[in-house]
Amino acid sequence: MGGTNFNYKEDGSQISGGVSLIFHNRFQSSQSFAIDPFLQLGIGVNYLEVDGTESSIFGSFPYSASFTTIPAVLMVGSEFVINNFVIITPSLGVMGYLSDDNLNLDAVFMWGLSADFMLSDHFSLGFGIGGADGNFDFGVGSNYHF
Repeated sequence: MGGTNFNYKEDGSQISGGVSLIFHNRFQSSQSFAIDPFLQLGIGVNYLEVDGTESSIFGSFPYSASFTTIPAVLMVGSEFVINNFVIITPSLGVMGYLSDDNLNLDAVFMWGLSADFMLSDHFSLGFGIGGADGNFDFGVGSNYHF
């Protein structure tokens, strides 16, 4: 009876960033309700470097790899402004890769729903749910509105 035992040890660093353009047009239907549909176009860069060691009964093997991906995002949605206090924002989108550094990454469908509560003319607190590629996210945060 025999067996093989593998152990992995990895250290990595990642640098990510991006920029988005959002085009929108607000339609004020009354003093207490407005609809603000938007189109968001975004591009980013993600750099990942991994150093590690793989150990087995056959010995230890060091390895090092680095990957650079360039994701692009297209998203549509709308802000529904209620009583100038609550903003509900559903959105749908897709993220693909202009370059995936031969990692064979697929395009990902994204969705989101957030609610913001205005504390002043330009500052809000809110929460949101969303998902991409079968994952589910929940977040709490603040926004500054121009």
